Amino acid sequence: MRGLWLTSHVLADPEGAAAARAAEALGDDVHARLLEAGDRLASISPLLAQRYYLRAAAAERAFGPAGFQRWLTLGEDLARGEPASRDAAPRRSS
Repeated sequence: MRGLWLTSHVLADPEGAAAARAAEALGDDVHARLLEAGDRLASISPLLAQRYYLRAAAAERAFGPAGFQRWLTLGEDLARGEPASRDAAPRRSS
């Protein structure tokens, strides 16, 4: 799953590279948890997982482990809720 969202394109982008460095700086265990969460989100949408990863390390630092988990759970619930996030946008009539 990771190959669908954590691509060389993401990591080559300055924002993606900075996000990866920040995530790695949190230590192996935290970084692994961030990546596992990205894999779960990618099952909903690879783009969602990419956007998450760009902000995950900053959220972990800002909220701490418990707050980060609440932040992540809220996002997952929103993405999985009805209607599905990708189906909730209004459609344009032709």
